[in-house]
Amino acid sequence: MNGNGVNSLQSFVVLTGKDVETMIYNAGRRQVNQGGLYFGAIQAKRLKAFNWWVRACVSKQEEVNRYGVEWTIAACHEAMLLMDIERTTREHSRRR
Repeated sequence: MNGNGVNSLQSFVVLTGKDVETMIYNAGRRQVNQGGLYFGAIQAKRLKAFNWWVRACVSKQEEVNRYGVEWTIAACHEAMLLMDIERTTREHSRRR
């Protein structure tokens, strides 16, 4: 993802969920042989969850690197669940 400027975990701290969606969309607009990337639905959701997780760890002042909190399959699943809960809660509060 270096073509989009994402070259470290810290890069994800400044990206919002909407930024990640835009990045995924833009990466898929080009042909693969022209530097484009294809993200399937699962890959896109995992990338969004990873972004959510990094931002959540930083907000809790946890260190995100090889010495601190680790991105594991369990962390991915938990992040996807919490991300969906957060989105659903936000949508319900808008309807009120």
